[in-house]
Amino acid sequence: MTPLTEVVNKALIPVNDKPIITHIIEKFDKSIEIIIAVGYLKDDLVDYITLVHGDRKISIVEIDNYDRPGSGPGYSILKCKKFLNCPFIFYAVDTFVDEEIPFPTFDWMGVDKVNESKDYCSINSNKDFITRLYDKKDLGKCEAFIGIAGVYSYEIFFENIESYAASTSDEVQVIPGFQALIKSGLKKINFSWSDIGNLDSYHNLCSKYRRETNSFDFSKTDEYLYFVENNVIKFFTNKEVAIKRCIRAKKLEGLVPKNLICKNRFYKYEMVEGGVLYETDTANLITKFFDWAELNLWKIKKLPSTSTESFKKQCNNFYYNKTLSRIAKLKDKNSQFDKFSAVNGIKVPTIEKILDSIDWEELSNGVASLFHGDLQFDNIILNDKKNFFLIDWRDDFAGNIDYGDMYYDLAKLYGGMLVSYKDIKSNLFNVSFEGESSITLDYQRSHILDATEKKFVEIIIKKKLDLKKIKILTGLIFLNMSPMHHYPFDIFIYNLGKLQLKKILNL
Repeated sequence: MTPLTEVVNKALIPVNDKPIITHIIEKFDKSIEIIIAVGYLKDDLVDYITLVHGDRKISIVEIDNYDRPGSGPGYSILKCKKFLNCPFIFYAVDTFVDEEIPFPTFDWMGVDKVNESKDYCSINSNKDFITRLYDKKDLGKCEAFIGIAGVYSYEIFFENIESYAASTSDEVQVIPGFQALIKSGLKKINFSWSDIGNLDSYHNLCSKYRRETNSFDFSKTDEYLYFVENNVIKFFTNKEVAIKRCIRAKKLEGLVPKNLICKNRFYKYEMVEGGVLYETDTANLITKFFDWAELNLWKIKKLPSTSTESFKKQCNNFYYNKTLSRIAKLKDKNSQFDKFSAVNGIKVPTIEKILDSIDWEELSNGVASLFHGDLQFDNIILNDKKNFFLIDWRDDFAGNIDYGDMYYDLAKLYGGMLVSYKDIKSNLFNVSFEGESSITLDYQRSHILDATEKKFVEIIIKKKLDLKKIKILTGLIFLNMSPMHHYPFDIFIYNLGKLQLKKILNL
């Protein structure tokens, strides 16, 4: 499952906005006791279980050897034996099925058809009963064990795994335990199975859910967003980001959801009732929201003279250095993304010429204020009482958690008017190529967003704010977003950023 599992336990990888482990846990009533064996990157998994499933009867068993000789699923389940002195269900975390799971009132093994058996434990059967098991033999198309089983004869099961473990220094499997159950009758039960222990099958499963909802994977590569029951949970590969988010939630108190609970790389809060602003008539709300943001969010910080120059350096670092870093990251991801000299039929200069044309000194003259950091209509909720709430706030501004540049929030807001991220998530965009050097970005933009932009511009001009600066920052924001997202949105937003900057800089 690399590269996904380089930074997170496999059990926390999301399927349809829930971690794999939650899909499994939710298959069972809350009265059922659950034993989870943990090893690799165990701390994150334990934190998640504690944070999200603390109301369940769950015991955690730490496996001392999960990656050295003598390890294996058989070794792990022997470590859990003291909890399993009764019939139980065996469930591998990389197994995904839609069906209900039968109780272990008899010995059974979950199976499904596979095209190649060499990576699996395949079976022979006579009617409904298994007659033989073959561990990782090349038998072509056949039925195979999918990693779910009901163990009724638990004493026989454990005795045979223990005997096998004592006789080998190789990986200890659970298959000897199931082999012993064949004699007394090991029933096969068919499931519709997705093996999410390999990357291709995992992506196919996720694509299936996206096809059903006609959605695009808008997730970022360094964080996961989960929805479990009435809770929103965020996981960050960078622990410092999670910690800063939680600190900033206190600074944004009253503006962001209440009862935020933080735990290392995670935070959790209850869903806010209401809808995001993309689901409203933003043209009629933008003035009200702008007034609300000025009163509640953009509290101007009067910096002492000693801090003014420091803040200017922070702005320069955030706009200039971060942009260079993100562009380099995108080129590492795909060097072809920057080869297009025409976007939507308009000639655009190279990214180097565009960046050289920006007055970074002027751009770095920010307005220090309390800030959100990703202020766009998909992150603003309007509840039934017509109050605004902010979600998915940024962790810092160039390392500063106390204040940032108000113009960054304004540019984020403006960018969400130029492109509806809600429509992007609904897969309402397309990228096409004409030859080697021309790219066309096709996306819809509602008349409401068009009217919203016009009112926003009127407000900016009336308040004597720098509209050109906002538009330049918007283009830079698009560039910076690109390496953090999946194809083809990454190439879409990058080239849209170049086009935005070409127009505003008159290049």
